[in-house]
Amino acid sequence: MNQYDGLLPTLTVWETIKYSALLRLPVTMTTKQKLYRAAYIMHVLEIAHIAHCQLGSLTGTSTVGGSNQPIKGISGGQRRRLSIALELLPNPSIVLLDEVSRLSNHTVHVVHIVCVCSQHQDWMVLLL
Repeated sequence: MNQYDGLLPTLTVWETIKYSALLRLPVTMTTKQKLYRAAYIMHVLEIAHIAHCQLGSLTGTSTVGGSNQPIKGISGGQRRRLSIALELLPNPSIVLLDEVSRLSNHTVHVVHIVCVCSQHQDWMVLLL
């Protein structure tokens, strides 16, 4: 996973994962299957409760409304879990999570859930 995400600060969590699912999942899947997969991954990573929250920006780089002010959004841990969710969407064979020691306690808990789910999803999770 990338250290710095390329997430759009004005989108919501649901819009981000939905668009990623629609664009990245195979054309053999129906739209309904893709949206179900997105919702399932959000549930597993415990970010479903923030589905309608804007991502926000970490720095004042937004040009929305002509200002250079940060957009208030989700927390850093939630943002990290969203990034993990985006990588889990296409059902990868290997998931590599770097710098696990720098994650929040809740995110570490979620990473544990991902490891448990990996036994049923054919994912290999590597923690560095």
